[in-house]
Amino acid sequence: MNKIQLIAADLDDSLLRRDKTISDYSLDIIKKSREEGIKFAFATGRSELASARFFKIILPDAAIYDGGAIVYKGTETVYKRAIPAEITDEILMTLAERTDIDELTVCGEDISYSNRPDTVRNSIWRVDYMYFIENDFKKPLGLEALKISIHTGNQDLAAQMAEKFPICSHLHYVGGDWYRLGHHEATKENALAVLCENMGIDIKNVAAFGDDYIDLNMLKNCGMGVAMANAVDDVKAAAKYLCGDCDDDGIAKWLEEKIN
Repeated sequence: MNKIQLIAADLDDSLLRRDKTISDYSLDIIKKSREEGIKFAFATGRSELASARFFKIILPDAAIYDGGAIVYKGTETVYKRAIPAEITDEILMTLAERTDIDELTVCGEDISYSNRPDTVRNSIWRVDYMYFIENDFKKPLGLEALKISIHTGNQDLAAQMAEKFPICSHLHYVGGDWYRLGHHEATKENALAVLCENMGIDIKNVAAFGDDYIDLNMLKNCGMGVAMANAVDDVKAAAKYLCGDCDDDGIAKWLEEKIN
């Protein structure tokens, strides 16, 4: 096994337990890893705002947000792939007219909007997602979108929008009816490659962790791609290693074993 120089961890159902907490044990192992000179980065589909609670706890060396749409090393932006404002507006105004969408959201770099910010979410999500500003998306926002999220029972809608707007790619988040539209170059694997180049780290020396389809190519392309025990089967097949379940501190236990 290569020497670990960078840990890139997905958050939901990976570093975080299902109740959206992170254990003291995991925090301790991250701290010990960093004391050994290993850098630590978030690699999450969450926005910066939705990750803020955990950023304050961990203070990572770098962060990949919005599924690879933007990357920070410290306070420096080292990668950004957003949907241009005029295309964002066209997508949002098109979707706003539909009746088969339960909720529509858009995340920019510093601000986020939703047509239903009062939507009842279960409490474990609510604590991190109270920052949306209400908007019906019937007028232009002039906002570059890091991601557009659609909650719908129409399984083909996101794919249809990506076909209509080729600058976009789409994906379905496992476990619900949420779909993501983003710039086609806004991927975790692209973001991680740029981050490694910026940090002077060979991607062979990266241990990356994830559970969902958005993580698949990131795990495949780095030196030590680790799938959670609770990952979807395709992600497990793409990964080089397997760790424990997110509720059993799978990442921390894998790191403790490999670092010691």
